[in-house]
Amino acid sequence: PPVAGAGTGPAGELLHLSGPMLLGNLFQQLYYLTDIWMIGRFLGQDATAAVGAVMPAVNLLPALLIGLAGGASVLFSQRAGAGDQAGERRCVETAAVLWLAASAAVTALGLALSRPAVKALGVPPALREPALRYLTVVFAGTLFNSGYNTLAALRRGAGDAVRPMLFLAASAGANIALDYLFLVPLGLGTAGAALATALAQAMACAGLYRSVLRTGPLYRLWPGRVRPAAQDVRAILRLGLPAALQQAAACLAAFAAQIMVNSLGPQMIAGYAVALRVENFVVLPAVSLEHSVCSLTGRGVGAGREERITKALGWALAFSAVLGGGLFLLFQSHSGAVISLFLPGAGEAARLGGAYLAGAVEGYWALLCTYALGGVFRGRGRAAVPLAAALLGSWLIRLPVTWLLLRWDQSGGADALWLGAVLGWLAGLFLELAVLVRDRRRNTRKRSCSI
Repeated sequence: PPVAGAGTGPAGELLHLSGPMLLGNLFQQLYYLTDIWMIGRFLGQDATAAVGAVMPAVNLLPALLIGLAGGASVLFSQRAGAGDQAGERRCVETAAVLWLAASAAVTALGLALSRPAVKALGVPPALREPALRYLTVVFAGTLFNSGYNTLAALRRGAGDAVRPMLFLAASAGANIALDYLFLVPLGLGTAGAALATALAQAMACAGLYRSVLRTGPLYRLWPGRVRPAAQDVRAILRLGLPAALQQAAACLAAFAAQIMVNSLGPQMIAGYAVALRVENFVVLPAVSLEHSVCSLTGRGVGAGREERITKALGWALAFSAVLGGGLFLLFQSHSGAVISLFLPGAGEAARLGGAYLAGAVEGYWALLCTYALGGVFRGRGRAAVPLAAALLGSWLIRLPVTWLLLRWDQSGGADALWLGAVLGWLAGLFLELAVLVRDRRRNTRKRSCSI
C-alpha cells in the first residue's frame, strides 16, 4: 500500500505517518497524567508519592504484551501488503490467543507479586498500603489495556491509525470523569484512580472491537473456532521480542532507579513522580518519530532507495533538535511552575521535581535523536543496535552514575538523578552514531571495490 503523504517527499511522509500515532500516544498518556493530577489535587502529596513509588512495577510486566502487539502489527502489515487475506485471518486469531494467554499470565504474576514489589522498591511504610491498592487494581485491569493495544496494533498494521486514536480520545475523556467520581464523591483513594483508568480502557477496547467488526468478518472471533498457527506464533515472537526486551530492560532500570528515589523520602518521590509524567510527553513524539522512520526505512530498503532513508533521517534529527531546543527554553525557566500544577501547596516536592526537570531537559535532544536513529536500525532489521544502546545507557551509565552521585549530592537527590539520566542518553546516542558511521564506511568501501 502507498505511504501516507506519498508524493510530498520524506518530510511530508514523516509527518503523515507520525501525526496520528503521536495524537494516539498523547491520549494514552493523558490517562496517567489525569490520574497523577487528580491524585495530587484531591488526595495530596503522600498519595502522589505512593503512586509514583510503584510506577516502575506498573510498567514492567506489560512490556511483554507491548512487544507481542508490535510483532502482530508487523506481521499483519506484511500479510496485508501481500494481499494474503487467509494469512491476515490467521494472524488475527493467533494474536487473539497470545493476547489472552499473555494477559492472564501478566495478571496472575502482577497480583501475586504486588506486595513483594512494594517491599522490593523500598516504599516508605506510610505509603505502602495506598501504593499496594493502586498496583493491585492496575494489574487486575491488564486484560483491557492489552486488549486495546493489541487491537489497535492490528489496525495500524492495516493502515488505520485514526480509528484507534478516536476511541482512545473518547476513553480519555471518560477517564477524567471517572477519576473525579471515584476520588471525590466516592472517596476510593488511589484504588479509585486505578479503577477509573481500567474502566476507561475497557470502554476503549470494547468500542474499538465493535467498530472494526463493521469493516468485515476478519476480526469476528467465535469461541471454539479460533485456530492459532504455530508459524505465526513464532513470527510474532521473532518480530516482537526484541522490542519487548528493550522495554523490559528500560523498565527494570526504572525499577532500580526508583529504589534509589524511594530512599530519599516522600517529597522527592512525589516531585520525581510528577516530573516523569511530564517527561513522558517528551518520549511520545520520540516514539512516534521512531516508528515513522522505521516504516520509511523499511520501504526504502525494499525499493533500494538509500537516499530516501538519508533524507528521512535528516528531517527526523532536525525535528529532534528543534523540539529539544524548545523544551529547553520552556522547562529551564518554568519547571517549578509546571510541577506545582500537580502538587499545589507542596513547596519542597515541587522544588525537587522542578530541579530534576530543569536539569534533564538539557539532554532531551539526545533522547529524541536516539529514538530517530533507532528507527533506522529497526527498519533495516537490526533491532539489536537500539537494544544495546538502551542497555548501555540505562545499566552501564545511568544507574551507576546516579548511585555514585547520590553519595555527594546536596540538592536532595535531584541533581544526581538528572545528571545520571542525561549521561545515559548521551551514551546510547554515541553508540548508535558510532555504529551508523561504521556501517556507512563499510558500504562506501564496498561500492569502491565493486567499481
